[in-house]
Amino acid sequence: RRTHYRARLPPRTDRTIRKTHAERHKKHPPPHLENKLSQNIYRILLNIQDHIEKANADGRQQQLQNIIDFIEANYSEPITLDDIVKHSFFSKSHLNTLFLEILKTTPMQFVLNLRLQKAQRLLMTTNLNLKRVAALCGFKDERALIYAFRAHLDTTPSDLRKNVRKEI
Repeated sequence: RRTHYRARLPPRTDRTIRKTHAERHKKHPPPHLENKLSQNIYRILLNIQDHIEKANADGRQQQLQNIIDFIEANYSEPITLDDIVKHSFFSKSHLNTLFLEILKTTPMQFVLNLRLQKAQRLLMTTNLNLKRVAALCGFKDERALIYAFRAHLDTTPSDLRKNVRKEI
């Protein structure tokens, strides 16, 4: 006896296929069978499309998570878009599209936001000087850290630290 490989289909699709097959093989098919078959085939195609879209979305999330893991492991180093592209094996365009569609930001903006978040945490929880905080968080130097804080957080690292100490 020969066994055939059968792809695992979503339950709705499998039921629709079985129903269509049963109707097709009746001895006296109803006159509207052709229309019903078309409807069932259309339903099958929609179910398959849904299944494929879900699989693609899951795959995209995993791809994005791998890239985020790479960035989180290397944010303290000078990371360029080319470095992320090499790690991800995507083109720059595809990488930007993936980030924009899912995270609503670009890869390099994601890196900068992560660096700012890490710098804020260090400034609030340690007494490290700005030069050391900048180095630990992947900024070129203390001036780059200050510039990023002013541009994106409307404050300076020193002011953030002072305000946190006032609250304590």
